Amino acid sequence: ALVCFTDNGIVTFFNGATSCDNTTLNVSDFELPEVVLYPNPVTNQSILQFSSEGLFDMVRIVDVQGKLIKEEIIVNNTMILDAMDYPSGLYFYQVFSENRLLKADKFIVR
Repeated sequence: ALVCFTDNGIVTFFNGATSCDNTTLNVSDFELPEVVLYPNPVTNQSILQFSSEGLFDMVRIVDVQGKLIKEEIIVNNTMILDAMDYPSGLYFYQVFSENRLLKADKFIVR
């Protein structure tokens, strides 16, 4: 339940609780670093680019049935996807940090 709300430092709502602690969160507190795959669809090679080196530690590639196709530890801020490694079709990449899924998206191999 909302206890209090401030707008530019002025309390605009207070429900009568014994204290109204002030904690500030920025939009950046909720933003995850970006992961981009380009080009998509993959016709020859594509690059999976991570905006923050060291935050992500593993990538999984799965097919549309959820079958694990590839799992790779991230050692820098890019990973190369080679179309020769995958039959044509729809796939998903899943990016993890400390066994927590942080980002998932789809890509097509032609």
